[in-house]
Amino acid sequence: MFVGAGRQVSILISASVLTMAVGSGTALAAPLVNIGTKILSGPQNDSVCKFKPAGPFPETRYCSITQSNIDLDHQATAGLTAPFDGKVVRWSVLGGPRSANTGEITLALRTGGRGETIRPVYQGPEVALPANLNPGSRVDFIEDLPIEEGASLALRIGIRTRGSEEEVGAPLASMTSLAYDATETWLGGTGEPWPPGGGLVETTRNQALLLEAEIESTEDTTPPTLRRRFGARQPLGRRAVLRVRSNENGAIRATGNLRIAGQKRAFAISSKLLPVKANRWAVL
Repeated sequence: MFVGAGRQVSILISASVLTMAVGSGTALAAPLVNIGTKILSGPQNDSVCKFKPAGPFPETRYCSITQSNIDLDHQATAGLTAPFDGKVVRWSVLGGPRSANTGEITLALRTGGRGETIRPVYQGPEVALPANLNPGSRVDFIEDLPIEEGASLALRIGIRTRGSEEEVGAPLASMTSLAYDATETWLGGTGEPWPPGGGLVETTRNQALLLEAEIESTEDTTPPTLRRRFGARQPLGRRAVLRVRSNENGAIRATGNLRIAGQKRAFAISSKLLPVKANRWAVL
């Protein structure tokens, strides 16, 4: 209630933070998207990262595969790169044929920094590919690995032989299509091609590893909270005073409706757009 010229005037005032969404204060669901290649059935190579063992004894070698340009029809729903800063929460591969000389297979996801599509920055833990995984079967791995906007995926693969001289490879499905660029495979050392610990031993044209990841945004999705204070009785001159406080930086405008007792007509009023600093009172 406001007092002006001996008459009682009622006014309903609201304030909104224009640069932020004002909500109930509960967190909104973080967006989830899939990047990489679609995990699907189709023409598949027999294995990836193939090599001939050095001799008739068990040995372990590593390789790493990056995702290059892939036809849009075979990309995951969000493409090959992260559309925002976030984290990988799950990633998937598809099983391929396993040779008799193939022993334990270990996998570790790699992701890049902002705009980085070649050199990974973040390294996920090593996990074992199930030995009983059938060709064409999908396997999912839970992950908690950062990825920055514009970055792509890579996979480090460890291959253990069983002790014969038969050629081996990682039993993971890859797609063969003229729409794909070359897939470069590095072997030796730690298997990290950034820079490679070993050497480039295989360049497979028109091939892409089936690797898909689900990523979650880590951007702030919690709506700001807004507090308002104004006196129930104020002299109604050129303005009414309203104090507003937000827990985030933003810009605030107060709007309201002014009604005069005995009058049917209402008047819309509005303040200027004013900046407000986090956790400080602004006067409108």
